[in-house]
Amino acid sequence: MKVLSLFDYQGIQIDLLRSLLNSPDLAVISELESCGWLTVNRKQVMLHPLMLEYIRTWSWDDNGIRGADTAMKNLYQLIKPESGQTDADKQYVRNYSELAKFLFVAEQLIANTDYVSAPKQKLKYRVLMDAPVDQDESALDRMLELLDNPVFLDNGRILRMYEWTAFLLNRLGRFPEAFVQLEKMKTYLSSHQSTFYLSLYHRAMATVLHDSDMYGNQAECQRHEDSAIFTARVSKHQEAKVHLAACLMDKAQNLISVDMDDEQAWNLLQEAKQIVIHDDNCYCKYYDVVYILFHTGIWISEFCGLTIRDVDLKNRILNIDHQLQRTSDMKYVIEKTKTNAGTRKLPMNDDVTECFRRILKAREAPEVEKIIDGHSGFLFLDDNGMPEVAMHWEHRFNHMVHRYNEIFREQMPNITPHVCRHTYCSLQAKAGMYPKTLQYLMGHSDISVTMNTYTHLGLEDAVEEMSRMQDVENARKEQEKLKGKTDEVKISKNQFRAG
Repeated sequence: MKVLSLFDYQGIQIDLLRSLLNSPDLAVISELESCGWLTVNRKQVMLHPLMLEYIRTWSWDDNGIRGADTAMKNLYQLIKPESGQTDADKQYVRNYSELAKFLFVAEQLIANTDYVSAPKQKLKYRVLMDAPVDQDESALDRMLELLDNPVFLDNGRILRMYEWTAFLLNRLGRFPEAFVQLEKMKTYLSSHQSTFYLSLYHRAMATVLHDSDMYGNQAECQRHEDSAIFTARVSKHQEAKVHLAACLMDKAQNLISVDMDDEQAWNLLQEAKQIVIHDDNCYCKYYDVVYILFHTGIWISEFCGLTIRDVDLKNRILNIDHQLQRTSDMKYVIEKTKTNAGTRKLPMNDDVTECFRRILKAREAPEVEKIIDGHSGFLFLDDNGMPEVAMHWEHRFNHMVHRYNEIFREQMPNITPHVCRHTYCSLQAKAGMYPKTLQYLMGHSDISVTMNTYTHLGLEDAVEEMSRMQDVENARKEQEKLKGKTDEVKISKNQFRAG
């Protein structure tokens, strides 16, 4: 009974309530519903407002606390980061709407309990770490309050909060307070030593120094950047490599911004790139697909429809003659390409060919290949053995962008699979590809679509093209001058030639 009062007037989904309380059968719900004190509407359980306020006046006894703590423990398991991230990390999920639903329930559990327990503290930490950007100030105030009494929280979470509050204060332009938090983090580290969290401290110090005084603190900023890189290299923490990539990027960016040692900056960027592509689980799993989309310009539905037979590695040809769609009623269908011109054979360069080779090598053949409208052998299958569709890759792109923004200071805007197609077309046009060739590669039925819709060229590109044309004209004039001089020499020689 007391646990039901944890949820506000709008109630909670009955299936979620069962999972939170480990109760497949909630007899009390039927009893209260028969008395009119509770309603179940569209599988949503809601206490009558008067009953809700009455139960909330009850004090928390041992049974009530056990029930509430069980709910908070189970909710934490639903919210915590996916495998590959530690519980202390801020997470960036593929489906934030699902996470937001759980965070909303968590806020109610926290607000409607007036005691402190380990499950409640861990859940409160998780809610604050995963708060959206538009709640920075609110999350900051609550995190500072939690740091004043971090009972039941482990050292990793406490150190993360010192680091994260410093970043939030820095983002809000409250630099002196950010330095205070980092000084507290340093003090805490002196009695709770960790090379990984020491690296986090140095990176945060470098960031705040850079943002607070830009280039006035350059020497001190570089000292902290070097310390962050060194400690990240020696750390055995599971997130150390990804953190090292962030430190390398920070230092490279600062070197470039003050025109210092471009060669060193390039080397740092190359090392960071290798870590991100090959060592970070988020990127290495999907690198080949992203590369293919950016270097072929195919629709994501065309990519999802590719089968083993469509990829000719020997002749380096990609056959595009259909696309895979999933309808609103979850039916899988094979459709023709968007236009007749969409049916095409695309040449693959060396890198794209190697990407497909790795994909085919890593593909695990199911016991029974799923056949959809006569097509089978799809490149990517979900957990149910069904071919993956555009939605899967849209979620993954969101996840990669969130992951990037977690690692790097410069934030990346939202990117979808269709952005790859736009980008490919624009870059090919900018590189000077013959328009009819580009039209064929893109599968456009009308050349105007290629020229007007997908090529995002502006004034800078026009100036560059005019300059290039001027260079061509100057070269032509120079050739004419040389030709004229050569002709003069020939004429002179002819004049003196014996008859």
